[in-house]
This record gives sequence, C-alpha cells and structure tokens, in this order.
Amino acid sequence: SIYGLFLNLSTAGVPFAISKITSEYNALKQYYLKEKTYKVSKYLMVGLGFLFFIILIIFAPLVSDLFIGNIKGGNTKEDVSFVIRIISSALLIVPILSVTRGYLQGHNYIAPSSISQVVEQFVRVVIIVAGSYLCLRVLNVSLTNTVGIAVFSATISALMAYFYLLFKQNKENKEKIEKN
Repeated sequence: SIYGLFLNLSTAGVPFAISKITSEYNALKQYYLKEKTYKVSKYLMVGLGFLFFIILIIFAPLVSDLFIGNIKGGNTKEDVSFVIRIISSALLIVPILSVTRGYLQGHNYIAPSSISQVVEQFVRVVIIVAGSYLCLRVLNVSLTNTVGIAVFSATISALMAYFYLLFKQNKENKEKIEKN
C-alpha cells in the first residue's frame, strides 16, 4: 500500500540505528552527543513524517486513481482518497514513536519498547472492532466513514503507544534523579 511505502521511507531502520548510536555513545560516556542525536533524530523524523503526510494529503486523488484505475463499481475515487487522507495522519506519530523506541532500546530498556508494541496493537484492534461495530450497527454511519474510523485506529494506537513510552521514559528519568 502507499501508506506502507511512505511509512517505510520515513522510519526504515530508525529504531535500530538510534538504538546502536545511543548504546555506543553511552559506552563512550558521551552523553551530550547521545542526547543531541536523539533530539536531532526526533526533529528529522517529525519533519519527514510531516512531509510525507502533506504529500499524501495533496496527492490522495492521484494515488486513488492508481489504485482504482479503470475498475467500475465498488469504491469511488473520493472514498479511496478519503481513506488515504485519514491513514496519512499516522505518519505524524509513527516516525517519532520509532525514534523513541530505538532510544529506549539503546539504553537496554527493551520491555517498555515491546510493551508499547503490544499496547499499539491492542488499541488498534479494539478501535477497529468496537468502532466498526458502533459505526455500522449502532450509529448507521456509511461504510466509507466506518472504514475511515478503522484506519484512523493506526494513528490513535500509535499515539497511545507513544504516550506509554513517554510515561516510561519520564519514570525512568525520575528514578535516575532520585538515585543520584
């Protein structure tokens, strides 16, 4: 999918690279460079995510033409453009989430990174199932809007995983301060 392509372009290898750089600078006791790298990586990834988000928002109709082509019936160009625009919002969150996961892994905090992935998938499934059921059966929302809710779950779940990682990161920082 086009979302997968843009997601891969904006996050490819980032957690591993950040993890490796973080652990290397920790081993060399170059804490300033480690934090500087983390900060620059966050800005770079937010910038790339935003750039690809804007590209998908603007060119959603062209991308939907690529998917639909000359097929008659089924989804309209407008429906596919709508869904592409909604899923593109995940590109605003997922890149910074990947940087944060890599940073924590570089400090050998593997559990929070892994748990954040479980949180992300759990929230995504709950929103897809509950949201789709509520939209279709209770609220009688159109199928296009129901699909929009389902794909927006990627953004919400990534946001929840990111908030979890921030919570764990802040907790870890407080524990370091209390030890010193």
